[in-house]
Amino acid sequence: MKYRKKPVVVEAIQWSGEGGDVAAAFDFLGHNLIGTSAPDLVINTLEGSRNVHPGDWIVKRVHGAGTNCTIAEFFPVKPDIFASTYEVVEEEGEGDFDEGAAFDQYIAGLADTARRLRHPNDAAYHSCTEPKCERCEKRAGEYCGDDGCNCGADGGHANG
Repeated sequence: MKYRKKPVVVEAIQWSGEGGDVAAAFDFLGHNLIGTSAPDLVINTLEGSRNVHPGDWIVKRVHGAGTNCTIAEFFPVKPDIFASTYEVVEEEGEGDFDEGAAFDQYIAGLADTARRLRHPNDAAYHSCTEPKCERCEKRAGEYCGDDGCNCGADGGHANG
């Protein structure tokens, strides 16, 4: 489960002290799990090895995300400190702001606007419901260039 330290998002797991949770701790910590000293875990932190007691949280904070030098830091946090410092982050799709999706939506809107500007007479690019001229199939205000039709010249339809 992920938790947020205002304003930094971190990942964390809670150590139960149960032997069956060692595999989950290893999956989370990788080579930073040094070993066990029942019922404690011994983990590698930036300050050296630390014991994690049952009930303690193990927090993973990533430094340099998105760069060529990414460092994952792990450290134990007492349950009361964890509860006052961190809050649960909703899983993706449960209300998180998706910056990538918002950007994609923004770009799609720009592309749609550009198409409508390049093709002002193409009904596929706008939602005009005004009737078309019977002679040239243009809508009011759309100049067709036909000398015999005034649908675009005066903003009305010649219809004939």
